[in-house]
Amino acid sequence: MGCFFINTDCFVVEIYSHFGFGTLDAPNGIDGILTIMIIMGVSHLETKGKDDAKGIILSKKLFETSPLFNIGSFVLCVVIAVLYCLFR
Repeated sequence: MGCFFINTDCFVVEIYSHFGFGTLDAPNGIDGILTIMIIMGVSHLETKGKDDAKGIILSKKLFETSPLFNIGSFVLCVVIAVLYCLFR
């Protein structure tokens, strides 16, 4: 199976043009939803509904952070906000 990359926005426009809808003049939200639906459809067809062996397994453990990291990131956000207020 070959690996390929596509520009999904152009792909959506091509699909719309192919089925006679003309160019895609939808708002960004609808364009994004249609793009996601097409990506999901292609992914489902390629894997035939099974989990992809190369997929990333997401678990709660993956997103756990230490209290030191939480405090440090909060302090960093406060420092950036103060710098923004001073120099904007």
